[in-house]
Amino acid sequence: MNNLRILVLLSLVVFVTSHQETTLKFTQLLIRKYSSSSTLGKKGFQHLYNDLIQDVGPEQQGEHVPMAGLPVPEPEGHSDHHSMELFHNSANHSTNVTCLNPGIIFDHFQVNSTFDASILTSVLPLVVVNIRNCRLLESESGEIMIHTKSRPSTGEVWGYGIGFAVLISLISNLGALLAPIMDTKCFKHLLMFLVSMAVGTLVATALLVLIPEALNLLVYDGLSEEYISKMSTVCAALLFFFLSERTIKSLVESSRNNKKTSKEIIIKAEDTNDDLLKELNDVEVNGDSDTVDSHHGHAHYDKTSVVSTVAYIIVVGDGLHKFVDGLSVGAAFSENLLTGMTVAVAMICEEIAHEIGDIAILLHSGMSMKRALFCNCIAAVFCFLGVAVGIVLGETTSANHWIFAIAGGIFLYVSLVDMLPEMGMAAETAVRNNSSPVFVTCLQLTGLVVGFCVIYLVAAYVGEIQL
Repeated sequence: MNNLRILVLLSLVVFVTSHQETTLKFTQLLIRKYSSSSTLGKKGFQHLYNDLIQDVGPEQQGEHVPMAGLPVPEPEGHSDHHSMELFHNSANHSTNVTCLNPGIIFDHFQVNSTFDASILTSVLPLVVVNIRNCRLLESESGEIMIHTKSRPSTGEVWGYGIGFAVLISLISNLGALLAPIMDTKCFKHLLMFLVSMAVGTLVATALLVLIPEALNLLVYDGLSEEYISKMSTVCAALLFFFLSERTIKSLVESSRNNKKTSKEIIIKAEDTNDDLLKELNDVEVNGDSDTVDSHHGHAHYDKTSVVSTVAYIIVVGDGLHKFVDGLSVGAAFSENLLTGMTVAVAMICEEIAHEIGDIAILLHSGMSMKRALFCNCIAAVFCFLGVAVGIVLGETTSANHWIFAIAGGIFLYVSLVDMLPEMGMAAETAVRNNSSPVFVTCLQLTGLVVGFCVIYLVAAYVGEIQL
């Protein structure tokens, strides 16, 4: 009989131990969803609490669950955390019901300002009971008892969205101020740096902001360190191969130029003699140089029609581009202010580089400055339209994550397919114009690194940034 009791007790111990281990494993998985480490901080716990609130609707009815016997200390830094106010049950003084603030729960049970898996396992039943009591008090009083830190208000979304659309539109006309120096070497170097920085910000924004938002990987404390490290490795590989390609091309070009120098001197001397003989023969046959000019055989085109075609392409292409930019900014601000500002910064870097180049193209095609600015203003209207559509979709539907996915693809395409080859051509042109290959490569590499680092810092410390 004693042996049987011992066996039963041992079986119970094994069962309870295995059950506890399984519970801790599930709790650890829950912590990983809301934290980038093995413990849960105060912000991560607040986010978990907010998500649980959404699952316990106010329409559910039941009896109050008393929570007497639990000491309720004042949370540290209470005056500094307005989003964690102590909610009083003033609506119902006759019932013995307590509606605790999540900050108080965390401060009461925390160890070293965190929850590990075992502590969170013990606290979760209290959290569920507390949420239910708060909901029941809310339904009885008709007042909202629990305030969660969720999406920004409608006024903030529209204010920031329209504000950044205005800023992007003003930057579109920045090229007008730089028109007097567009043909200088300094301007070309500045444009190379801006294009490089735009590539860095666009790639980093796509990999560290837009794609994680589309996949719902952004938790309250930010992205996990593992994800940021791997995406940073992707960007580092991009920088490494860019640097390798530029170095190899510079060496090949330098070697080719050295070999051709002596041959070019001989060929140029022979060509000069041939040209002189040809010009003398033409003069003897035609009588004068005017006859040669009048029969050169080139067709004359109306310059106005060429300018009109360029203007049409600029307005349509740039307008569509700005509509997508506005759509992304509007959806981003409707999701989160920090996400919206990150996307807007990437847009601004890209617009500075692109719009200065567009103004230069329009002016060199023969278009007047007033007409070029008018084309940019028309394209800017599409940016405001895109912001409005993005905000409406983000506020009324769940389409913002799909918009983030589309914007992420566009950002990668524009940066890697459109702007990165443009960097290569600009570097080759600068080298042909006697610029140092080392200087050009370092300038572009610096722009890429600066653009990437700006977005990286935002993504890495998103949990510490308060807006």
